[in-house]
Amino acid sequence: MGSKNVYAFLVSKKSLQDQCLKNHCKIKIIARSLYGGLGVDAIKARKGLTSKEQIMDRMNTTELAANQFRMTHTREKLKLKKIKNQRDAMETHEMVGREVRAAIAKIGVAMPENIPPAEPIKNVEKRLKKAKPQLLLDEKDSGLLPHNSSNNLEP
Repeated sequence: MGSKNVYAFLVSKKSLQDQCLKNHCKIKIIARSLYGGLGVDAIKARKGLTSKEQIMDRMNTTELAANQFRMTHTREKLKLKKIKNQRDAMETHEMVGREVRAAIAKIGVAMPENIPPAEPIKNVEKRLKKAKPQLLLDEKDSGLLPHNSSNNLEP
């Protein structure tokens, strides 16, 4: 079987990958419905990302949460409606993405394509590897720890 391009909507990557492995196709993941019709290249250009950068690697927590919300609810709807064919699955992905986008607009916060990119994930990983672990406690919690040898927690 020849190679096919499948355009999906940043969905459950695992289910798409499983489906594409069966059909010997390549996955090109896009989130057009959540991003107001913009494709991957347009989103990257708008956010000032290079062509090699992955959009999800530069999402802040708000944008990640919107995408996660969309993905989990799409997955649930696919299960609930017992959707098995690709066309209906893609329509469901698009519909849920539009609904999430409408909710974001109704709340009145920044749309996903207008959220500035977060620090590159590779930079975060490097910084965390170099950082010394620290335990930070609120004052109320630190009162439970012994401050000197005469203040022992044992009975």
